[in-house]
Amino acid sequence: MQKSTFRQNKVIVTHRQNGNIIDYLLCVNVLPAEKVITLTIGKQEATVNETSIQLDAPPFIQPPGRTMVPLRFISEAFGASIDYFPKTGNVTDVVLLFRCIDVHLHIGKTEAEIMNETTTLDAPPIIKQGRTYVPCDLYQNHLEQKLVGMGKHKKSLLH
Repeated sequence: MQKSTFRQNKVIVTHRQNGNIIDYLLCVNVLPAEKVITLTIGKQEATVNETSIQLDAPPFIQPPGRTMVPLRFISEAFGASIDYFPKTGNVTDVVLLFRCIDVHLHIGKTEAEIMNETTTLDAPPIIKQGRTYVPCDLYQNHLEQKLVGMGKHKKSLLH
């Protein structure tokens, strides 16, 4: 007898074999339609596929020239799920599940784990005015999203 339970991007398949119950955790990668996210440095307006969205956290340039973008807005626009730790008090870690890619970020540290492999971001994730920001590099170099520079102050992410 097999039973399947769906939870976000995961499927748990329960199988009975020789009297034993075996659970298999599968990651389902449903490919969404292409999305184009356009952000302007310092502006609280963004677009997702040409639909205007009001941001509560505008992107900014962190010296020496790293583009920092709001984690929740970009990730959710791309269909990722996010969890923050600890649940109360100051956040120190963020876990992101993006197209079956598990990402563990540490606030203030450039080291991150992507699919249980340590990698280095070009700038650490930070919290600014209560919002978590990550370098645009996370999406471009580590999550295989295309970044298109559109002049000095505007960036587009393609999914």
